[in-house]
Amino acid sequence: MEFQSCVKIINEWDIVAARQLGRNVAKELGFGTVDQARITTAISELARNIYLYAGQGTVCIDKVFEEGKSGLKIIAVDEGPGIQDI
Repeated sequence: MEFQSCVKIINEWDIVAARQLGRNVAKELGFGTVDQARITTAISELARNIYLYAGQGTVCIDKVFEEGKSGLKIIAVDEGPGIQDI
């Protein structure tokens, strides 16, 4: 699967980069400021969890256009150990 934009999460500054990328894409797609903040918060939490618990990973963001509507697809991937005992 190939994405438009990805940020590799290795350090805390990468969390900021992922947030900024998400905000920029949301703004390009015409999301309002409240929704931009919600999207940015979600991306921040995903990226922070990668950094804190998996050590490294990637956050990818894609524009999605379906049936006259536009949106975002956000995928966070890591190679962490997972949750030991759910």
